Amino acid sequence: MRTRFWLAALALPALLAPLPCPAQLAAQEPVGHPPPSVLGDGDPAVLEVTVTAAATRPGALVIPVPPAEDASEPERILHYFCRAWKDWDFKAMYGAMASDYRSDVPYRRFEALFKGNIETNGGLLDESIAAEPGGSGAAAVRLRVVLRYRNAHAAPRTVVALAVREGANGWRIAQSGILPLDLDDL
Repeated sequence: MRTRFWLAALALPALLAPLPCPAQLAAQEPVGHPPPSVLGDGDPAVLEVTVTAAATRPGALVIPVPPAEDASEPERILHYFCRAWKDWDFKAMYGAMASDYRSDVPYRRFEALFKGNIETNGGLLDESIAAEPGGSGAAAVRLRVVLRYRNAHAAPRTVVALAVREGANGWRIAQSGILPLDLDDL
């Protein structure tokens, strides 16, 4: 490993040295003549760069959208949420939340709720999901969820989660018992 780094360190100046800066090229060529082609085909080389919004704002928060397959059914969006919870992927979890919830609760507060839960319960180990009797409708479905935590001293917890349909976006999770209690919001 040390040898590879040492060779790369020696090769880097050699790779960069032959590349003149634009000011050097301009000084070498008479005014009115284009700089020599880097590609050697007679045409000036063109560098095309695509800039995305995330690249223009360092540290911009990018919340992933759940895949359509995972958002296609209430149970699937809940499994998606729990998979992300097991991986401590708070952004994916936040993306699975209903838009009303996300407009009321900023991401940093949401993340803090789950980080606090991880400190207390060790994070989610496993879940089992079943439809709540009489809790289904066209736009909302109640699901009974048993949460088992990584901390052996944390007892399993049974909660009711509410999945809501958000039009073309599919199903999302509304504020419900699956979320840790927000003591600041009491």
